[in-house]
Amino acid sequence: MTTRHLSEEDLQQVALEPAASAPILVDHLQVCSHCRVRLRNYQLLFTQLKAIPQPTLDVDLASLVLAKIDPPKAARLESDWFDYRFGLGLAAGLGSVLYCIGKTLWLTLMAGSPMVVGLMLTTVVIVFGFLLLDQRRSHQRRMKTLSLY
Repeated sequence: MTTRHLSEEDLQQVALEPAASAPILVDHLQVCSHCRVRLRNYQLLFTQLKAIPQPTLDVDLASLVLAKIDPPKAARLESDWFDYRFGLGLAAGLGSVLYCIGKTLWLTLMAGSPMVVGLMLTTVVIVFGFLLLDQRRSHQRRMKTLSLY
């Protein structure tokens, strides 16, 4: 048997779960009237707390919150449209440059050997392709940065 009074935690455990209490606690309660009074107070408190009805709201909180939330926007497939618009703009720009200096460029190309002309055209196409890819990746990064969804 314990010589000191039971702690608050021990009393609460006995009040909530008497069957699961340690035998030493039950033995002390049979002897100590002070701890029995405190135990009875806890039992009354827990009984009264269980008797309190659950609070209910008069409004449907879930519907009010859902009404304030914007519905998600559908994702746009902008990459395909960007490719077509960029290609069209590129073709228009290249066509206007060729229209302005076409005759001079043609005479210059025809004056050189076929090997030099082939190397020049290959180099221009490869550099132009890399520039196009870099521009597209840069655009996609900017769009991801601006995208809020």
